[in-house]
Amino acid sequence: MQNIQDDFYNKNANDFYSRTIKLDMQSEYSRFLPLVKPGGRVLDAGCGSGRDARIFKDLGFKVSAFDASVELAKRASALLGEPVEHATFDSITLMGKYDGIWACASLLHVPEAKLPKTLRKLANALSDDGVIFASFKLGSGTRFDGEREFTDMNLPRLELILNQVPELEVYDLANSVAPDSSNDGTVWFSPILKKRKLN
Repeated sequence: MQNIQDDFYNKNANDFYSRTIKLDMQSEYSRFLPLVKPGGRVLDAGCGSGRDARIFKDLGFKVSAFDASVELAKRASALLGEPVEHATFDSITLMGKYDGIWACASLLHVPEAKLPKTLRKLANALSDDGVIFASFKLGSGTRFDGEREFTDMNLPRLELILNQVPELEVYDLANSVAPDSSNDGTVWFSPILKKRKLN
C-alpha cells in the first residue's frame, strides 16, 4: 500500500475491520495450506484485520504478519496476541525464512511497475519450495477508487510480470466470486506462485 492508501485504511480501520474479520476464506485456505509444511513458517503480508494470521496460528503454523496501516496493525496485533509489524512491501529484507507467504488482497495495491521488484523480494523471503498466495481483482488495468489505487490482474498480465521474476512460477490459478466485504460480486484472480530452483 502506498501512503495515500495507508491514510484511507487508517481513517477507516474500524469499518474495514468489522467488514472483513468474519469473511469465510476456507476455499482459499484449502488451496494454500496443504502446500506449507505442518508447523511451517507463514508470513501474512498485508494482514489487514489479522483474520487469516489468527487462523494460521490456531492451526499450528508459526506466523508473522505486517500491514502498511498502523491502525490495522494495532488491531491485528490485538487479535493475534503478538506484535504485528507496521511495514510495507518496500521494507522486506528477509531471506529464505518463510515456507508460505499469504498476500490476500494486498499486492493489488502495489503499482504494476513495482510488482516485479516486490515479487522478487517475496521470493527471496521464501524457503526452498515455498509458495505465495496472492489475490487481485480480475481485470487488466489500473483503477482508482477514491483514495485507493488497484492493480487488477489476469493471467496474461501476470505472465508478463513473471517474465521479470525468474525466481517464481505459477503453481495454481483460480478465479472465484469470493466472500467480499462489499458484496458486489467481485471476481477475484488468485494465483499461487511457487519458488523455482535456479541453476
